[in-house]
Amino acid sequence: MSAGAGSGKTTVLQTRIVKLILAGVPIDSLLAVTFTEKAALEMRSRAEKALLKVIKNGRFLGEEITQIERARLVEARAKISMATIGTIHSFCSRILRMDPILAGGEYTGGLVSRGEQHDLISQAVSIVLASKKQNDAIGRNNQEIIDSLMDRGLDYRILKKQLGKFSLNSHLLRRLEESFFKDGSQLDSANSYVMELLKRRAGKRDRALLGEFLEFSSLWRDEVSSTLGSRSIDKTFTSERKAAFEALIAQLDEFAQRFSLESASVESWVESFRKIQTYLKDHASLAMRVSKNNPRNYWKELRDHMSGIEETFIPFNEARERAALELARLFLALSLEVAKNYSELKQQEQLLDYDDLIALSHKMLCGEVLPSLLPRRRILLARLKKQFRHIMIDEFQDTDSRQWEIIRSFSNLVSSEEDLDNSGSVVGSSVFFVGDRQQAIYGFRGGDVRVFSAAEKEMLDTRRNQPGKKIGRKLQLNANYRSNEEIVGFLNSFFESVFSSDFNLDRSSRSPGAVKYQPAVPAKMTGLEPPSCEPSSPSVVMLRHPYQKGASRKHNSDLKEAEQVAKFTEQVLLDLKESGARWGRLLQAEKPPYIAIVTRTVSQLMHVARALQLRKLPFSISHSSGFYELDEIMQFENLLKYLSDPQDTISLIGVLRSAIFGFSDLDLLRLVPEDAENWLIADLMSEHLDSSLREQAIRVEKKLSQWRLAGNLMPVTNLIELVVEESGLKVSMLESGQREAFRNIERFVDRLRLAEQQSELTPGLLGALRWWSLQRMDSSSAPIANSSENPVVLMTVHGAKGLEFPMVIAPFLSSSTQVEQDFLVSEINSSESDLLAPAANPVLLGIRVENEEGDFARETTNLLSLLSNSSRISQTSEERRIFYVACSRAKEYLVLSYREKSKFLTAQSDLQKKSFEERSREAFTSSAPLGWLQSFMDLESIDLDNSADKEQGDSHWRAIKGVGSTASFPIISAADLF
Repeated sequence: MSAGAGSGKTTVLQTRIVKLILAGVPIDSLLAVTFTEKAALEMRSRAEKALLKVIKNGRFLGEEITQIERARLVEARAKISMATIGTIHSFCSRILRMDPILAGGEYTGGLVSRGEQHDLISQAVSIVLASKKQNDAIGRNNQEIIDSLMDRGLDYRILKKQLGKFSLNSHLLRRLEESFFKDGSQLDSANSYVMELLKRRAGKRDRALLGEFLEFSSLWRDEVSSTLGSRSIDKTFTSERKAAFEALIAQLDEFAQRFSLESASVESWVESFRKIQTYLKDHASLAMRVSKNNPRNYWKELRDHMSGIEETFIPFNEARERAALELARLFLALSLEVAKNYSELKQQEQLLDYDDLIALSHKMLCGEVLPSLLPRRRILLARLKKQFRHIMIDEFQDTDSRQWEIIRSFSNLVSSEEDLDNSGSVVGSSVFFVGDRQQAIYGFRGGDVRVFSAAEKEMLDTRRNQPGKKIGRKLQLNANYRSNEEIVGFLNSFFESVFSSDFNLDRSSRSPGAVKYQPAVPAKMTGLEPPSCEPSSPSVVMLRHPYQKGASRKHNSDLKEAEQVAKFTEQVLLDLKESGARWGRLLQAEKPPYIAIVTRTVSQLMHVARALQLRKLPFSISHSSGFYELDEIMQFENLLKYLSDPQDTISLIGVLRSAIFGFSDLDLLRLVPEDAENWLIADLMSEHLDSSLREQAIRVEKKLSQWRLAGNLMPVTNLIELVVEESGLKVSMLESGQREAFRNIERFVDRLRLAEQQSELTPGLLGALRWWSLQRMDSSSAPIANSSENPVVLMTVHGAKGLEFPMVIAPFLSSSTQVEQDFLVSEINSSESDLLAPAANPVLLGIRVENEEGDFARETTNLLSLLSNSSRISQTSEERRIFYVACSRAKEYLVLSYREKSKFLTAQSDLQKKSFEERSREAFTSSAPLGWLQSFMDLESIDLDNSADKEQGDSHWRAIKGVGSTASFPIISAADLF
C-alpha cells in the first residue's frame, strides 16, 4: 500500500490487525515491523487502543461483532505484550536467539552502547596505526600503506578520523571491495573502466561549461554594448573605462568566433578563457557601475560568472586520477583491517552492534553458510513461517536490501517445491507493507527507496506455477485527513514542482532515489473561524528575518533567527491565552502540544531551545533516540558498569560528566595529569589538583565506594533511587527545567522494578547490565518517553516522522546541510555510469590528493568530482523529502522561517533572468529549502501582512497565497480496503 502523509496508513494497519484477530488469527502469530523504536512503541499502543475501542463499542467497520469475535479480541488484548511488534533490529535479535549455532556462534547476547562503540572503534584504529611498529608481515605491510598515504599528502589526523568512520559500515566496505578495488587483473580492468568513464564524463562536462560561457557572454556582450551606446552613462565613466569595456567585448567576440561546441578542444578554449580572466583581474578597478540609475556592475558580473566556471573545471590528468584510485585502494585496505580488529574486540567483549544484528540474521536466512548448516536453516525458516502467518511492515520506504531479504525469506514471495501445498498454493507468511516514497529520509543509514519499487514490482508479477495469477495487489491512499485544504494545496503545488526536478526532460531520473510526487486530496476542510470579529491567520505563512547591511555577523546568524522564532512563538501563545483571535484553530486540538518547532539538525534545535529558555516559555524536547539511549538513562548504565568494573575508564568519564556529578570537560582535563594513560579513580586523588577540585574528587570517590557496596546488598532499583536521592538529582533536574527527563528516570525505575518482580533479570549489577543490553536490542516494551503537556515541543524532522501537530514551525530554511568533503563514498548514478558500467550503479571511493607541487596542499580529482555530483544529487533529493516530511506534519498552520542573506531576493536583471530561465533546473540543486521556494514563487510579490514589530531588522510574516489548487482523486477509506 502506497499512502501519502496524513492518509491514515497507521489506521489501516490497526484495522488489519483487528480484522485478522476477528477472523481467528492468534495475536502471537502476527509480525509487525517498523524501523524506529518510537514508531514501534506507537504501533503497539495504537493496536491496543484499537482492540479496546472495538471491544467497548461492540462494532467493527459499522457491523456488530459476535460473542465469539469479542472473546477473540479480549484474549488478544490480554496477550498484547506477546505480540511481535517492534523494530527490525529487535526482530533480528530474536532470530539470533532462535539458533545461535546457525549464526556461526557469533551471537553473544550483548548490544554495544554508543560510548562502548566509540571506544572500541578508537582502539581498533589505534591498533592498526600502531601495528607499523611491529616487526612482522602485518606490521610491515601496514607501515608501507600508511607511509604511502602520508606521502600522498594525507594528514595523520584526517586518516585516523576517516578510518573510524568508514570501518563502522561493514556492508559499505563489502560493496567497495566488490566494486573496483580488487587484486590482479580485476584491479587493472576496474581502473581502466574508471579512467574511461572519467575521460568521457570530463569531456561532456567541459563542453557543457563552454556552452554555458558562450551563452552567458553573448547575452552579456549584447546588453553591455547597448548600455555603452545609450545616453545614461555618468560623466564619471571615463573614456578610459569605456575603452577597457570595448577591448573586453572584442576579446569575447574573438573567443566566440574561434570556439564552438562542435570544434573546440578543451585545451584550446581553456587557455583563451584564462586570458580573459587575467584581463578582468588586471583591470579590477573597472568593477563599478556605469550609471547611478543603473545598479548593475557588469565587470564584476562577468568576472564572477567566469570564476564559477573555473571552480567547476578540473583538468583531466590520468596520472593524478590513477594516483587517486591507488590512494583509495590503500585506504580501503587499512579500513578493512580496522573493521577486522573492531570485530575481534567486540567478540572479546561479547558485544554486537546494530549492523551485526542485520548482517548475522541475513547470513542465517539468506547468505552463504556451510553445507552442514543448511538443514538448520530449513528448520529455522519453517519455524518462522509457522509462527508468523501474517507480516506487516510499516514505513517500508526506509528499508534497505538486506532487511527486506530477511523478511522476504520466510514470506510467501519465496517458493520452492517443498513450500507448495496440495493445491499448489504457496505456504508462507503473507506480507502487507505500507510506505510513502515521498517520506524516504533514511538514506544516510542505508535506507533505499528502490527496494520499495522492486518489492512492489515483485508482488504485482504473476507466479510461474500459476499463470495469470498475481502474487498481490496494490492499494493507493490519496486522501489527506491531517492537513486542512489550504496546506494540502500548498503541498501539492510546491512539492509537485520541487520533486519534478529529480527527473530530466525525457522523464529519466537524475537520482537513484528519484520520486514522483503523488498529489493528495484534502479530506479535511479549514476549520471554523474562532469566536472573534477579526479573521484568523492564513494557514501557510513565511516568517522572515531580514538581512541588515553593516550589522554584526551575530545579527545575521542562525542564533538571531532562533530568537525571532522564539518571539513569534511567544506571540502565538499570548494570543491563545488572551483571545485566540489570530491563531484560534490551535485550540481545537484535544491536548497539547499545540506547536512543534521542527529543525533539520540537533544543533539548530538547541539554538531554538536556548532562545525559548531566555523568554521562559514552556517547552519540551522530543528525542529521536531509543528510550534506553537517552542521556538521563545512559548515566545509570555508565554508573552500573563502573561499579561492577572500576577499571572501566570510559564509564567513569560518563559518570563524572553526567548530571549525577556534573563535572565539566575543563574539570575533567584538570583532574587527570598529562602523563596519565588511564582514567582511574586513583588519579582523582593526585597532588597536582588544586584544593577545591581535590576535595570534590574525594567526595566523588567516597560516594562511588559507598554505592559499590550498596549495589552488592540491595536490588538495582533501590540502588538507583539511593543515587537519585544522595546526588540531589531530582532537585537539580526539576529546578533546571528538566521535568520530562526526570520523568523518564521514574519510568525507567518502574520498568526495572517490574523486571525484578517478574524475574526477568538475575540479581546483582551484572544481571541488570545484561537485561539492559537485551532491552536495547528488543525495546518494544520500553516506556514511551517525553509525553508532554507543554504547549511547545522541539524535535528534529526525523524525530517528527509519523507525528502531527496543529502548528508546525520549520526554521532555518536558508541553511544548507551539505558540505564539501575530502573523503567521499558514493554510488555512481546510472546516467553517469551507463557508458561502460560492468554493474549498475557501482560504488566508488574518492579522496583528494596532494598537488603536483608537493607542498601538501590537496586538490580534488575528476573521480571525487564525479562522486560529489552523484552524492549531491542523491542528498538533495533526500533533502527535498525531508522538507516534505517537515511541512506535512502540520494540521492547521504551517510557518516557514528563513533568514535573508546579502543580496538575496534582490531584483534580477534581464540578463540574469534569461540565464536562470535557461538553467531553471539548476536552481533546484541547492539543499536549502529557501532556494526551492524562491524558484517556485516570487517572494517579493507576496503582500506583507501585519508585521510582528515595525522596528527595522525584526521579523515579518507573510501569507503564501495563490499556490494552486488540488487535483481530483478518489478517496479510499480503511473500510473500503477490507
